[in-house]
This record gives sequence, structure tokens and C-alpha cells, in this order.
Amino acid sequence: MQRHLWRACNLHNNMKYFVTTLLRYLSTDVITPLAVRFEAELPGYATIDAFAEGFEHFLQQVYEQCFLISESLRVALVDTMHVCLAFAQFVRSELKEERAFGRRKVDVVESSVSEDMTEEGLKDVPLRVQARVKALEEVVCGARWQEEVERMRGEFEERRTQFLRGLEQLPGFLQSVFLPLDRKLMQKYAM
Repeated sequence: MQRHLWRACNLHNNMKYFVTTLLRYLSTDVITPLAVRFEAELPGYATIDAFAEGFEHFLQQVYEQCFLISESLRVALVDTMHVCLAFAQFVRSELKEERAFGRRKVDVVESSVSEDMTEEGLKDVPLRVQARVKALEEVVCGARWQEEVERMRGEFEERRTQFLRGLEQLPGFLQSVFLPLDRKLMQKYAM
């Protein structure tokens, strides 16, 4: 069972790294510096036309640096995020309301104990814990789980590679703001 959970956990960690690295890049390296620069320029706008032109320039920079200008790059990014969301939905639906997934055994026992504090209820704790573990094993060791995790792993790797390749193919890539993001992701995934 641990081997099958490890595969899903490994895929989750890869997806999480990709998403958090991208979010950090967008918020820290793109949007915040551009917004600070635009705010600093605000007092210099003497007319509404100058302000509109400055704001348009600000938006253009945000669009360019947030992958919104290149249609193929935007599509690759959206496709990658769809795979991540599909994986999360798959795990949630397969495990249904199984609250034991990802929790320590102590937490499962404590929640079982808190449900029924009578002596009779306490006798049932080991049986309830065993039943939860068995239900989890049936799902995680099943062919559907294994096939779907492998399918999503392959799809995620394909979409992520497509995004990174698209990033590298942008004109002026080596001089662009995308280079640090690309290097960080390439280093993690060693493509």
C-alpha cells in the first residue's frame, strides 16, 4: 500500500512544486515589482491621457510576463493546471470521505475515541481503525487507482514539458525575465 501511496504523494509533490514556484514567480517577480513601479510613477502623470498610457503599459508588461501574450504558452499552462486540478479531484473522489488519508494513526484513533467515549465505544476503536485502513488499502491498491495515478503522472509531465519548452522558444528568452523561472523548474525536473 505504501508504494502506491508514495506514487500519488510523489506526483502531488511535483505538482505542488510546479504550482508554488509559478505562483511565487508571478507574485514576487512579476506583479509586485510592476505594481510598485506603476504606483511610483503615478505622481508623474499630469493628464488623464498620460495616466491611461502608463496604465496600458503596465498592463502590457503584466500580460507579457504572466504568459498571457503567447497563446501556446498560455494554453500549455492552463492544460498543466487542469491536470493538477483533475488529480486533486480524483484523489478526493476516490477516497470519498475517508478522513484517514494523510493523517497520523494517532489522529485517527483520537477521532475514533472522541466519537464514542463509552467503554463499549472504546472497545470498537481498533476495529474501526482496521476497517478504515482496509477501505483505504482497497482503493489505493486497486487497479483503477494505480492506472489513474500513472496516467495523470504522464499527462502532467507531458503538459509541464510542453509549457517549459514553449517558455524556452519565446523570442529573446535568454534575456527575458522567464529565465530564472525556467532554470528553477528545469533544475527540479532535470529534463
